[in-house]
Amino acid sequence: MDYYLIAKSAFSEVVSVLCGVNLLESDSSKLPFNSVKNWLDCTSLISMSGNKVSFFLSMSADLKFLAEIYQRMFGENLDEVNAEAGDLLGEICNQTAGRIKTNLSPSGYTFDMTTPVIVYGNQVKLRNISDISGIQFQFLNHPGSVNFFVSAQEIKIP
Repeated sequence: MDYYLIAKSAFSEVVSVLCGVNLLESDSSKLPFNSVKNWLDCTSLISMSGNKVSFFLSMSADLKFLAEIYQRMFGENLDEVNAEAGDLLGEICNQTAGRIKTNLSPSGYTFDMTTPVIVYGNQVKLRNISDISGIQFQFLNHPGSVNFFVSAQEIKIP
């Protein structure tokens, strides 16, 4: 099963349906999490621990992307990266994890999920997860940019 395609599709669906934005993928590359480049203004992280596979998701967006979605959803301007921007990105991350969970549950997959963690700024370095590898998808939109990193690790049960 292609877990990366499932996660990327879930992310694209959430951004399209929830936010009314169609993403244009510009690049994707396999790399360790701590080698991710192009961290943007705000990042959301969520972990999904499952009976067959576990996911680690990270989304990083710039202010232009967040402001566009905020305007579409709430009809208000977002002029700075603040708590509202973090809440919005956290909700997109949470909705993406929920969609992955929903898409895989008919095949017997179950998950426990963390709540999203929000990190502000473009110098993200996290300890204890440097061995996580996955795929970073980069999307360029008008306006703004968003990066989506996903790691999927199958659970080996003896």
